[in-house]
Amino acid sequence: MLSSTPTIVQVTAADRDFLFDVYMDTRLSEVASWGWTPEQLHSFLHMQFVMQQSYLDNRYPQLDRRLINSDQTAIGQMTIFHGENELRLVDLAVLSRYRNQGAGTFILQELQRQAAAYAIPIRLQVRLDNPRAQRLYQRLGWHEISLEELHMEMEWSVFQSSNGGVRSNE
Repeated sequence: MLSSTPTIVQVTAADRDFLFDVYMDTRLSEVASWGWTPEQLHSFLHMQFVMQQSYLDNRYPQLDRRLINSDQTAIGQMTIFHGENELRLVDLAVLSRYRNQGAGTFILQELQRQAAAYAIPIRLQVRLDNPRAQRLYQRLGWHEISLEELHMEMEWSVFQSSNGGVRSNE
């Protein structure tokens, strides 16, 4: 477990290198088997990161980008779109060395509290090749609403969740 409760802070321009580091960390195992040199992998992943950021900026003009910190150390990031009738968790990533220590659960439960306060659902897409994330979402009361070739669309709503997925901090 993390030594302190995670905190969420606004991303600044100075955080761009860290955001790329998180992106690389989440993708490296997927592309490492391609036989490319470290420089080629870095260049490819940087290009993909820039394209992803551009796509998100165009698709969701008013994204809420946040860093996840523990003990004042950045350990991950999340990107949220605040829609009129939903919260959309566009991206959530925790550096591999900090996974399975409660940060993801804490962040998701905080989002669930926000959505419950506004009586709106939270939606997201999770890759089909990421069963660990799917199990986490399901454990917190999310359910599948559609299935595509590479992704599963999931939703959490205080009105549909048996346990609400929201636990108090008592």
